[in-house]
Amino acid sequence: MASTHGPRALYSRLGDSIAHWEDDALVIETVGLPDADRRRAFPQLLVPGGATVIERLTPISDAKSLYQFTVIDPKTYAAPWLGEILVVSDQTAPLRVLLPPRGNYSLPNILSGARHDEATAKAALVAPAT
Repeated sequence: MASTHGPRALYSRLGDSIAHWEDDALVIETVGLPDADRRRAFPQLLVPGGATVIERLTPISDAKSLYQFTVIDPKTYAAPWLGEILVVSDQTAPLRVLLPPRGNYSLPNILSGARHDEATAKAALVAPAT
């Protein structure tokens, strides 16, 4: 997985996310969210485009996970603010299988291939016609 964010020109409509593991928690940092989509989930949840959002997914048991998020945007908010939700599965399959497994060696290759395709497409756009 990437340890730094990619170039702004390659951000998607969902921004640019990087992730890493901290013990059992998957930590996801997202930047570059589009300012036009600043209302998230509920009308009361405002996440401006300049914000950094840090999410943590921590399995508690086979049927429960803790989802936490922190929004950091000094231009809009005086201090970072956070929220958390306990996610409970009512299915027979453990919730843990929904989280990306540690040691999933195919995921970096898939992402690397996607980044290569994006770079190739961008190079084709900026290359002079011959």
